[in-house]
Amino acid sequence: MLVGDGRVKQLKCLFSYAALSQAGQDWGQDMALSQVAVVKPELSVAEGACPSTAVSDKEIFAFLRRFGRNTNSFLLAYGGCEWFWSDSPLGLIPYVRSGHTFVVAGDPLCAPEDTLPVLKAFSRWAGSQYRIALVLVSNWLVPLFKEAGYGTIEVGSDPFFDLETWRPRGDRAKKVRSAVNLARRSGVTISAYQVTEGRELQLEEKLKVCAEAWLTGRRGFTIRFFSAMRPLEWAEEKLYFAAWHQGRLIGFVTCSPIYARNGWYIEDIIRCPEAVYGTTELLITTAFESLRQEGFSVATLGLSPFANSRPDTEHPGRARVLTFILTALAPFYNFRGLQHYKKKFAPSWWEPVYVAFWPNRLTWSLALDVVDALIPGGFLRLVRRWPPSYARNLPEQPVAALGGISHFSRRRTTQS
Repeated sequence: MLVGDGRVKQLKCLFSYAALSQAGQDWGQDMALSQVAVVKPELSVAEGACPSTAVSDKEIFAFLRRFGRNTNSFLLAYGGCEWFWSDSPLGLIPYVRSGHTFVVAGDPLCAPEDTLPVLKAFSRWAGSQYRIALVLVSNWLVPLFKEAGYGTIEVGSDPFFDLETWRPRGDRAKKVRSAVNLARRSGVTISAYQVTEGRELQLEEKLKVCAEAWLTGRRGFTIRFFSAMRPLEWAEEKLYFAAWHQGRLIGFVTCSPIYARNGWYIEDIIRCPEAVYGTTELLITTAFESLRQEGFSVATLGLSPFANSRPDTEHPGRARVLTFILTALAPFYNFRGLQHYKKKFAPSWWEPVYVAFWPNRLTWSLALDVVDALIPGGFLRLVRRWPPSYARNLPEQPVAALGGISHFSRRRTTQS
């Protein structure tokens, strides 16, 4: 095992109070010189939207390091959105406009106590003729959204791991332990890679080749903001763990920081076609142990869509909208398999993830606007690709996709 040599120590400075303070000072200096149009909450009509090209990377990372608590917050650095910037109170909201809806990616980047004022400023700027939908927002914000008159609906959950206490014993994670032991007996080793200690271009080229081979066999498509695979983008901010067998790279994981939680998101889990069974399990457990040794608090494997979702007894009609979305995406994503894979690691807890929307009416039009914003080609692409994708999956898992949908629908209808 090649991990545990202190390679991740340098990145701990990103989570330190001193680093955050310096980031805040740098951000303040940048703001004074910036030409970004500031949307002031007291104005009924904004002075202007803040396009992504007008917000520098340095400014974005200053916000992420101070306020990035959402699992997916780091992914905003990849771009693809515009920015609403509130000066007083201080806040940054990433969004795209789709139809009559402003679709916001994750939580507003602001202090917790400023969430409602920043949202109100954004709502005033958007105007009453437009809807607002915040996608994959954190559980702790739901009471604030309800207070502000937003509707909310649970769309899945994130598995979190307390790195200090996570030591599953007995039946918990026994399949993971079995896979890890098999990989080790087969001679798989893990190495850590950190760009800030020196770039290894040959290794990065191998990572690219492995990722391309993995993508070749992938049947889904990227979801804007949340599933774009860019393993080497902003590499200096990430941690990498690579798996080796007989001198060949057979897989790797990339870890993206959740700055405000002293934690990490295991963003990419890549397995080469020739990888030994248990490679990904060994990569993930090794990453957890290495991060624990360096003093980090939590890690997550990211969203499991529709996992552990509880029925909304006050609004049973919303289950029909979720069932529609699940039906549309089922041929492209094995949601139940993804949940089962993450569950076998015995998470310390699961955190619900929501979509919040204003006004408090979940309509088909709103759902289609969100789909169009998040999926390249939008709903029409889903319609065109649905029959061949379902037919292709049929030999491997007959009616599995639709079976999962009917189970979801029955469960919600019964409990409602």
